[in-house]
Amino acid sequence: MAIEVALLLVLGVIAVACGRPLITAYSEKMKASFKELEPKEVHDLRARLSDVEEQVRELKKHVGNAQETADFAMKLLQEHESNSDGSQKLNLSEENKQKLRGK
Repeated sequence: MAIEVALLLVLGVIAVACGRPLITAYSEKMKASFKELEPKEVHDLRARLSDVEEQVRELKKHVGNAQETADFAMKLLQEHESNSDGSQKLNLSEENKQKLRGK
């Protein structure tokens, strides 16, 4: 039993003595791989980010327009379905006709 405890103690001392330099070397390697970006790289990334933000703004506008068109179409369908006589045609104003055409 005493031999096992002594063996574990010796192995622990060896692990600490050898492990510390290995851990230090590994942390230095990680620091080198995550070095700071060059100023030009930062500028390029910011330019790309602003391009992406502009594209997102445009997409939001398109989605908003599509939603308005869908809402308008749904209202027209509901009005048509609410008519008691199914044979009646929709009487659209010029403004509504233009909206349907997408103008």
